[in-house]
Formats: sequence, C-alpha cells, structure tokens
Amino acid sequence: MTKRALIWSAVSTKVQADEEDAYSLPIQESDAKMLADQQGWRVVDVLRVPGHSRHYVDIHECAADMLGAGIDAFDRLLKHWKARDFDVLIVRDGNRFARTQTLHAYVTEMTIRQGAVLWSLSDGLVDERNYRMWIAMNGYKAGAEIDTLVKRRKEVVHERAKRGLIAHSAVPSTHLVIRDSANGKALRMVVDETQRRFWQDAAALILEGVAWNQIERELFHRYGHANDRGEPLQPLRVYSLIRNPTFWGHISIGHRPRAKNTPWAKFGDWIMESGHPIPEGVTIYYNVTDPVLTGELAAAVKAEVRRRSIVVVGGTSSSKTHPFTGVFVCLECGYYLSSFGAFRKLERKPGYLKCMTHWHVSATRPDCNQRKALRVEQARDYLDHRLREMIAAEDPDAFLGARGGREAANQLTLLVDEIAAAEARIRKLIQKQASADDVLHDIYEDELRVEAEALKRRRARLAELERDQHFTARQRADRRAAYDEIVRLSVDVFWEQEDRFINQILLRLMGDVRLAVLDGEIEELVDKPPPPHLRRVE
Repeated sequence: MTKRALIWSAVSTKVQADEEDAYSLPIQESDAKMLADQQGWRVVDVLRVPGHSRHYVDIHECAADMLGAGIDAFDRLLKHWKARDFDVLIVRDGNRFARTQTLHAYVTEMTIRQGAVLWSLSDGLVDERNYRMWIAMNGYKAGAEIDTLVKRRKEVVHERAKRGLIAHSAVPSTHLVIRDSANGKALRMVVDETQRRFWQDAAALILEGVAWNQIERELFHRYGHANDRGEPLQPLRVYSLIRNPTFWGHISIGHRPRAKNTPWAKFGDWIMESGHPIPEGVTIYYNVTDPVLTGELAAAVKAEVRRRSIVVVGGTSSSKTHPFTGVFVCLECGYYLSSFGAFRKLERKPGYLKCMTHWHVSATRPDCNQRKALRVEQARDYLDHRLREMIAAEDPDAFLGARGGREAANQLTLLVDEIAAAEARIRKLIQKQASADDVLHDIYEDELRVEAEALKRRRARLAELERDQHFTARQRADRRAAYDEIVRLSVDVFWEQEDRFINQILLRLMGDVRLAVLDGEIEELVDKPPPPHLRRVE
C-alpha cells in the first residue's frame, strides 16, 4: 500500500519565505518531494508557515494566532491528526515545528500516537522506537536556538545603544543616521540641522507657556511651520519628541510598555537627564548622541517641562499659572497648596493659598486638619525678603540658606572623613584582636561587627551622595540662571513680570526644596518632594 505523506515547511519571517537558501520554503518543499518520490510516497498535503513565530506552548493558541494572520498550517495539521489520513510527516528538522520544547514535543508525540511516523531530512526516520530521544535532542535544540537568538538580539540592541544608535528601526525625526558610504552600515546619529529654526521657535513657545496641545498650531500661524500638505503639524508632536530620550542625547531601551491600550511611555525627569529613578524594565545610556537643544536654552526648557509637571494639574493653565503654584506645601500632609484669588491687584481682590486635602478624601491622601490659608501678600513679602537677601549676598544659594547646596557638599566631605576614620578604627581593632587573649577575642569580634555595619551604612550613604552630585550641580546651575535673571531685572521689576514668568524663576531658584506652611504661617524649608498629583497634558 502506498504511504501517504504530509510535507511541513516553515520559516520565521516573510523575507525568508522566498529567499534562495537552504531554509526557504521552496527549497524545503523541493527536498521533501524528492524524498517522497524516492520512497514512493504520495504527497497528500503541503503545510506551509510563510513567516510566523512558533514560540508557543499551546498548539491551539498558536493555530488560532496563525489563522488570524492567514496561515492555516497548524489548523490543518490538527484536522489531519483527527482524520488519521497520513502515514509520514516530512520536515526539514525539528525546529521547523516549534521554537519551544513543549510545542515540539506535542507535535512529535501526537503524530506518533496517530499511528504515523516522522521523517526529518536532517535526522532520518523518527518512529515509536526513537521519538523520545528525538524529542529530547531536537526539542532542546529548538528552544535553545531561539533563546540564543533572543539573547544575541538583546546584546546587539544594547551595543548599538551604547554607540549612540537608536535601538529600533524608528529613528526620531529630530535626528539623522550617518552611514558608511562603502557598506551602508550605521555609524552614528546627528541632529537634523535643517530643523534648527523649527526647534528654536518651538522652544520659545514652550518658555512662553503655550499649552502642549496648542504649540503646533502656533508654530504654523506665527512661524509658518507646516507638514507636507501645508497644514499644521499633528497636535502634541513637539510634546512627544520632547519626551523622547533621544531628543536630549540619550538612548533608551524598554521605555515603551508592551501592553496594549497603555500610555505612550513612562514619563519622568530620567528621560531628560541622569540622577532620577529609572522605571523598572528600562535601560538608558546617557549622553551617547547629540542633543537637539544645548546650553542655557536646554536648561530653560527642561526647567519648564519640570514646572509644568508640577503646576499643570486639574484646571491649571501652563500660561496663566499663579506665581506661587508649586512653591508652598502643607507641612502636615505634604501636598501643594492651592491658589485662590488674584495676585496683581491685592487691594481689590486679596488672594490666598490653602491646603485642600480635607476636600479630597481618598485612600492615597492622608488626613489633614489644616484649614487656615496663607495670604498671597504674606507669601510675596516673605519671598521678596529672601530675594533681596540673596542679591545682597551676591550668592544664589543664599535664597535657600543652608539648603542651597553647600550643606550637601559639606555632608559629602564629612562622610568621606568619617569613612576614613572608621576604616582606621577597624584596622586597629583587627591588630589588637590578633594579639589579644582568647577571653578578649570575642569582645573584639563584637566591636568589629558593629564597626563593620556602621561602615557599610556610611558607604551606602556616600554612594547616594555621589550619585546626587551631578543632580545637585544641575539644580545649582538652574538657580544661578534664575539669579542672573533677577539681577538683570532687579527685584522690583521682577514682581512686575507675568505670573508665569515669576513662577518659572521661583521654581528654578528652589529646585526640589519647598516652603512648608502650617496654620497659615510659613514655617520652614522642606527637602522632601511633595506627593505626586494626577498629571494631565494640557
């Protein structure tokens, strides 16, 4: 009786399906048909997978996903098993079925159970006598190959990122890829200088306080920046690029979530600069390519992005921000004070700042008993006094007193000295222990343990301070830029500026420090940043 044969051919990508090499579908099928002719078998069906992942555990899930992509190979194989209408399943090698050991084993064992055999063009006959060995050997090979490919791909992606090349194919419109003229290999990325005027104009609008969703319209009407159809660019185009690490000269991997229907990216200051917590699953290489904006313009835009993330909450506008929004926090609950009333014409409509936690009861907000408001004129008088002290001292750090940056530097120096002294004490204890009597040996051991734990804590703290050094340097640079602006204007003229401008300068002066208010009075400066609020893109 003539045996009935099925031919299975598969590749992982659609490009491979038509390539003229040993793994293409035509070559696989031609070799299988030649074997069938030699053996006198009748080919009853050819099952093709022209480019689809087989990295599955469940064959029914794999079959369904393939059907959704217009590939019915596994669906037809399931029907052939049920009908028992073939005797031999011809395949090039075991990893043509699957890229996991589980799926490879299932296909092999189900074929044998239905009374058929397999013929591997690489390994020969596979029947009930040797199929378990074949499952073990080829199943491991199938899974290991894909694991190796995935690992190697990750290595290549990280190698490219370290060299300042984008980790995926979508290069942001802000940059161009420079390639080797001989072989086309990507060498580096550079800023697309043909867009320089566009980004200068966009930065001006950002600093002006124009809302993110209005920038593209203003770029069109004020400066004539349009798309290929002569229309305004898509809304939030500038925002999405500003929030891309590549814009700031960094390359990240994994900052786009894989889950469907989730936000575009995990936002945070880590996108713009190092020194901030990086989300889980994200790797970023800082300063590996050219940033779009540099110098004071870049610092000002970063400061404005940070300011908006703080003040643009609820119904607050980025352009009409109250001058003290985000400056004062409640000392009891830690949340920002909300602003009410006017700032300009105090005699007609006095304004005030007030903690509203008791109006926003939730599981995430603590109880707060604060009801008294801080009057706007009182807040202004307090800040005016600090600004004048700063100008008189000719020192930007004087605005925040000891928290201006010297305290952190002093802590670092003191900690280095303490670590050196602790190491010296430990060395001395070890020397004494070595020559001590057995009675004193345990005492020295206990002292050494205590000193070692203390040294470990100091070294951990030193590592934190050293990591924060560049972060503190950025804040001091921001403070210096704000100081220079106030000196240029004078304090009196500063208070006559737009509310948004006043807010920008104050927040740059303060960095992460806030003024804490209790019972309607300004009590102290606090280093702890306030709890996060729900953000919105204006």
